[in-house]
Amino acid sequence: MLVTWGTWAAIRAQVVFTFRALPLRSLGAVGLLVVVPTAVTSFRGGADFVVPLTLGVLMGGAGLGYAFDDPASATLAASPTPLLVRRLWRLAMAVAIVGLAWGVAFAVASVSAPLALHGMGRTWGYEVASVAGLAVAINAAGQRRLGVGSLGFAGLVGSLLAVFTVSVTAARVPWLPSVALPEAADRWLWVAIPAWLVAGWSSRDLACQTIGWHRIRALGDIV
Repeated sequence: MLVTWGTWAAIRAQVVFTFRALPLRSLGAVGLLVVVPTAVTSFRGGADFVVPLTLGVLMGGAGLGYAFDDPASATLAASPTPLLVRRLWRLAMAVAIVGLAWGVAFAVASVSAPLALHGMGRTWGYEVASVAGLAVAINAAGQRRLGVGSLGFAGLVGSLLAVFTVSVTAARVPWLPSVALPEAADRWLWVAIPAWLVAGWSSRDLACQTIGWHRIRALGDIV
């Protein structure tokens, strides 16, 4: 099936609309915080970039929670586009913005210490999946519960605190993941998968949730 010019125009319009609706100042601040640790380390002539890059990775992932901030969510509730689809568009745009900051940080580290990224890509991938999942889950679930449209900061702080708490607890509970244990980074999936499921479940349209509840009640009446 060929993609028509009209389809491309619709996609471009959706991208532009979504980009303009993002909290660009907040995401820009997150991008700055992603780059600063690596830039400072490079400026000081440091050779170990694992810690500053890890900080940047975690900060960027946590900042993706801002993607779900939408003060106009109540207005768009009547839109034919499902809430989950709108949020996926916003998340994709936010990943592009934060990804640019990650690219700058990785480039600075690679120039200053060519082996700085060796063997850490897989670890950072798991950590990003975990902290980003927590951030968007906190934002989405909080909006669903409290009826507000902007909880990106709560998602950022909450996800970072959760990752820090789990990492500290891992010293006493060996099977938990920790940012200090790159060799066990895949354990972050135990955090990431439930977090993303919560984010998806909390991104259901309210109408769908109401219909589903009525169906459950009707089934109970029949039984």
